[in-house]
Amino acid sequence: MLAQASLESRILITLDKDFGELIYLQRSAHAGLIRLPDVPMAQRLFLLARVIAWHVGALAEGAVVTAREENVRVSHPPLA
Repeated sequence: MLAQASLESRILITLDKDFGELIYLQRSAHAGLIRLPDVPMAQRLFLLARVIAWHVGALAEGAVVTAREENVRVSHPPLA
């Protein structure tokens, strides 16, 4: 899934931490990643819209954004 999203220059949105591990440990190619761990379903769309609006530039640069209800962390993994 990560490889396909990268080929299509699409940001991957997930609840799973495994994609972050692929990016950081295996240095898999990607076009940006948004993680929403531990976010209740009722909050996901609101939080996702906020993340995209506030961090579109970082995501375009291939950042990994981890968003929780109480905070958002933006990190820039090493280049593949």
